[in-house]
Amino acid sequence: MYQMLSQWDKSELNQKEYCQKNSVSYSVFKYWNKKRKLERMIKVTSKKKRQPSSPPESTDKFIPITITQKLKSSGFRIAYPNGVQVTCPEEIDLEQFKQLIQIY
Repeated sequence: MYQMLSQWDKSELNQKEYCQKNSVSYSVFKYWNKKRKLERMIKVTSKKKRQPSSPPESTDKFIPITITQKLKSSGFRIAYPNGVQVTCPEEIDLEQFKQLIQIY
């Protein structure tokens, strides 16, 4: 997967052309590329956590949260920029919450 993505990065082909030329399913290739982007974002986020704290910047980027116990509220909804919405009930278990927000 990573080798193919790396080869595509170096090529001058768009994703569809690369997939046709290398007999790879376009939808699978898009999934791999999305997964790689997510992994890179996670690495960048974890590197930032290790650095000394600095004032928060104003961004439209995802801000990670840590939940250590059951959430108790009247429910809430998370809306991602791509249109996906996750609606959570009044009380949700931490493991259930992780499953709802996990993107792969």
